[in-house]
Amino acid sequence: MNVPWMLGSRLVGGNVLPVFALVLSVFGGGSLLPSQTIPTMVSQTYSLTTDPTGKLTCPGGFPTNLTVTSCDFTAHMRVQQWVTVSFTDEAMLGALVYGGGAQIIQSPSEWGRTWGGYGDRIGVRYTQAAARGTAEFLVGSLMHDDPRHLSYKDDPHTQWGLKVDSCENGTIIVHSYPTPTKILWRRVGHAFKDSVTVLKSNPCGIGGRLPAIDRLVGVAAGAYGGYGWYPAAENTFASVGQRASLSYGSTLLGSFYTEFSPELITGLTKLFSSHKKQQ
Repeated sequence: MNVPWMLGSRLVGGNVLPVFALVLSVFGGGSLLPSQTIPTMVSQTYSLTTDPTGKLTCPGGFPTNLTVTSCDFTAHMRVQQWVTVSFTDEAMLGALVYGGGAQIIQSPSEWGRTWGGYGDRIGVRYTQAAARGTAEFLVGSLMHDDPRHLSYKDDPHTQWGLKVDSCENGTIIVHSYPTPTKILWRRVGHAFKDSVTVLKSNPCGIGGRLPAIDRLVGVAAGAYGGYGWYPAAENTFASVGQRASLSYGSTLLGSFYTEFSPELITGLTKLFSSHKKQQ
């Protein structure tokens, strides 16, 4: 599920198109920061068929999954993602939550704080999610990309952790990089980069970075998806741009959550543990 739109608006603001273009121009190609010393790497070779230690860990996948033999983002996976984020209970839950927030602040003002108004707010957000998800599905299918968010560590093109070099003919060649130091700003930059780029789907999970055209089209489709629901005063170009910014903001926050969720979970665990000890 996407991160709440209202919080995303505070991070982005204004029209999403200039923000998307600016971030893409800064982080879209090359390294995230000026040239750096390449860490020492260790090369290893595994066999998917004969070596019991050989396994293919896809970018963003689970290291414990020993059944993976391809990292390609398949048509079945794309359809599954499209249905999940656009039409299922996950999409409905998002519409209920975001509609509830809009109900509290009475947005748009033409809809009162009534059950009827709440129903309209749920309906428009469900429609927008379906429009965005469908647009991303269609464009992503044409581009054959992998739309899943990746952290800096899981990105196949960063120098941190175990990276697959090739996986042809059942043989995996990997490079192991040590944990780098002082990488906070690289991770922040990578989160921005991840919000406006995607990987080219590849069996080894090492496809190159592409502009996230599917997300950009999806943001626009979602913004216009509620056109039939909203009052006429909310269908101006400025209002549509604001809705697009909110939509992109949720994508950006999703990238940041993917990047820093380990620290967030660790921090919350320590917080609750210390609270229990004090009781």
